[in-house]
Amino acid sequence: MSIEIKNNEIYVDGKRILFPRDSNFDWTAPLFGISPSGKLLPISIDEDGKLQVNVTVGVQEIDSVIVYDYANTVAKDTETTILTYTNGSLKDMWLDGFVATGNVDARYSLYINNTLKIPHRTSITDVTAKMNFTTPIKIVPSTIIDIKVIHWWKNPADFEACLLLHRNI
Repeated sequence: MSIEIKNNEIYVDGKRILFPRDSNFDWTAPLFGISPSGKLLPISIDEDGKLQVNVTVGVQEIDSVIVYDYANTVAKDTETTILTYTNGSLKDMWLDGFVATGNVDARYSLYINNTLKIPHRTSITDVTAKMNFTTPIKIVPSTIIDIKVIHWWKNPADFEACLLLHRNI
């Protein structure tokens, strides 16, 4: 598998991975891969925008999954779902983290099966929530993941979120 980054776009085996609506993907955030034992391994990007990954032969392959959605004109003082994802596969998945952002500061909340797991508050100087888990969260089949947002600005605001998952293939 080849992975390249060109002009702030990610290509896997020559196919472009889409991040709709100028998704504010943080190209400076640390990137990590997952070892077979579940440990995060750093991945670097060279000057040509190519990912540098050390690969060991005989390791089980993983399939990375990026889930994206957005919510426009979210009213203040109302917790609103930005993204919902259900593990519809017959295999366990692993939640590696999430990224959420908007045009105002807010509190983002990660729910798993309607149970609050992680709240994260952003600030006016940094409206993006970046959560990279040092230990991925196991997501069994039929598990429902939601990212919700609440803000306190007087005008409606726009938000978007991205889940970072992987599964063994």
